[in-house]
Amino acid sequence: MSGELDELEKRVRELRDRHCSYLYKVAISDIEDFSAWYYEDVRTPEDLNEWAYERGMCSYELVKRQMIHANLIICNYHHILNFDILSNLLGWIDRGLDDVIIIFDEAHNIESAARSHSSMLLPEYSLQHAYEEITANEAMGRNDSYRIRDMEVFFKTMHLHLKDTYESRLEFGERERLSGTWKDVSICDPKHRNDYFLHRLLEQVVEAGITDLGDLLEEAVELGQFLDEFYKEQYKNGHAGRRKRSQLLRSAEFTRFYLEHAADPLYYPMLNLKMQDGEMEGRIELVSCIPRNITAPLFSSLYCSILMSATLQPFPVMGASLAIDSQVEKIAFGLTFPEDNRLTIAVNIPPLFARNRDDPIIVEQVTHALNDIIHCSRGNILVFFQSYHEALMYKDRITTDIPVYLDEVGTSSQKIREEFFRIGESGHKAVIFSYLWGTLTEGVDYKEGRGRTVVIVGVGYPALNDRMRAIESAYEHEFAGHGWDYAIQVPAIRKIRQAMGRVIRSPTDYGVRILLDGRFTTTSPRQWKKYSVFNAFPQEEREEIIDVEPDKVKFSLMNFFNDIQGPAD
Repeated sequence: MSGELDELEKRVRELRDRHCSYLYKVAISDIEDFSAWYYEDVRTPEDLNEWAYERGMCSYELVKRQMIHANLIICNYHHILNFDILSNLLGWIDRGLDDVIIIFDEAHNIESAARSHSSMLLPEYSLQHAYEEITANEAMGRNDSYRIRDMEVFFKTMHLHLKDTYESRLEFGERERLSGTWKDVSICDPKHRNDYFLHRLLEQVVEAGITDLGDLLEEAVELGQFLDEFYKEQYKNGHAGRRKRSQLLRSAEFTRFYLEHAADPLYYPMLNLKMQDGEMEGRIELVSCIPRNITAPLFSSLYCSILMSATLQPFPVMGASLAIDSQVEKIAFGLTFPEDNRLTIAVNIPPLFARNRDDPIIVEQVTHALNDIIHCSRGNILVFFQSYHEALMYKDRITTDIPVYLDEVGTSSQKIREEFFRIGESGHKAVIFSYLWGTLTEGVDYKEGRGRTVVIVGVGYPALNDRMRAIESAYEHEFAGHGWDYAIQVPAIRKIRQAMGRVIRSPTDYGVRILLDGRFTTTSPRQWKKYSVFNAFPQEEREEIIDVEPDKVKFSLMNFFNDIQGPAD
């Protein structure tokens, strides 16, 4: 009897160690007082955490239990585009997709967000744990007649092949330069889709004497599902301190999908590599070039959806990219603020192509134009470059006595943004140098004195690496003749238009938008032909663009600000 009591006490201690006291407090409490407080006002996350912490409760769980009473829920894209999270969310509110209206703000970002959720990843550690998991459960697998040896050999072979591939692709000294950020390593031609990694892996499978690989992976998935359920039960019954996941299941499902879609142009295989705790760590990624497997079932199941953005146009591209097949009502209108309160100019300097953007003559022209703009603008100036490298270069070239800030890669921009705002709101002037694909081009409100002039230097196309070339190739395959437009040009112009929209935020606000590259000018379709981007802008925005020669920019700014504010002192 004593032994049974000791065992029971041990079991109670283990359960107590595993339970969450904050969650338990919510479960046993009457939360009507929280409900009354919660709906008295609009509560911030800080308010919620403070209320819950003072009472030893879980703020997340408290809010979750209130969601069933909500008429409006504000969340981020991840809650909607990740089907596991979305299923939980729908369960909390006791609704189905056909009961829901979803309003997507900044909807031009849906495609890239969906791509990140649709792409598949297989970390190196999953492959290693997969064959270790097979070895540890060898007896269980043999009882069900699984080809245990072949599974072990296959996943060990795949793991070693992954390591050999990324180590062989590193150039001299590149290992020492690796950081904690994932670096792409190409294993497949982005246009013709010759997958060198998979081709060599299949050769090694044959050399190892493994036959019927597809059937073997089906067996591995089945065994992995059994083990995953076994781990779940072990955790539920208190025999395990944490919920273990089967890495065999993850590895087998990924590899099965990889083989099935090896010839599918909508998926592109890559390796990713980074340095973690002094060791190289790799993973295999299947990039979802056109993420319609996420967006198509979502939009076809909703009661309705509203996509809002100042840069959704062209609508046909948006509809095709997201595979929206239902009836669509398209509403578009230009700026309703007074036209006299804004000036949009395109400066006719030579195009800043990659091959000539370091040309000394062009660099001097851009520097001179920037100096004139900074000197003649009355209020804060935002300058967006094609890359961080250019932002850094021109920051060191300009001559001014006002504060100059640099939006640095990998560094939070909040501090410099707040300082920049403070200077502008106090009636003084500063300049911030950033880049189009950074964090300051959208979602930041430079209202009134926070921003008076915005400058776009060059046509900021995304880096044309193998990843982007594969996305372009996928769009070309699906929409012949439009690969470049759908994958590269339209997203770049949207990003430029978002940056232009940082100034002039209300009917009383005013400011200048400057496009510093000859490809933006009204004459560029004749002068630069296919390289021109003028016609990529909506009609109402094209009508406002005024061509200006580089040496006349300062007079354009002086005249505009004189008309708005009166002559400068």
